[in-house]
Amino acid sequence: MPKKDKTDPKPANPASETLYIEPITPQPEVISIPSVFSVEPIVMQFDKLVFRDGINVTVRKGTRWDKYRGVLAAEGPDLLTGEPANIVLIVHDTMVMSFKDVASPVIMGFNHDEWCQSYYRLFEQMKVWYAPVTPTTQGGFSMDDEVTVIFFTVRDSDGGS
Repeated sequence: MPKKDKTDPKPANPASETLYIEPITPQPEVISIPSVFSVEPIVMQFDKLVFRDGINVTVRKGTRWDKYRGVLAAEGPDLLTGEPANIVLIVHDTMVMSFKDVASPVIMGFNHDEWCQSYYRLFEQMKVWYAPVTPTTQGGFSMDDEVTVIFFTVRDSDGGS
């Protein structure tokens, strides 16, 4: 075993002797941690805030909504006043598919808007919602488009679902 210098408090072979821990000196700088409250909430827009009791379905063009699970904010006009209103949704599951495959009775029967529980009425409404804005922008909707089917419940004002 190597001879230790009496002035060196560190052991010569740390593996065979007691571990020496350097004292921690306080750091003068302050570390800024971003607040979770500064993050913008994820908001899903609705044409009508009409929902069923229990599980609801909404169909959205593309795959943007496929990654979301849990709590989302929803916005749309209040049915009585027409004023902007907000609610809270709890997304339970999503499925990505071609719009052609959305005709399943399970999917259509749970659509949050009773008017859109018909495959062809939903298709006509999707063409309205995703209409081209200008001739130079991507827009429009076809039966070949990929969509995300979102299964959710509406959170009650008392916090339940």
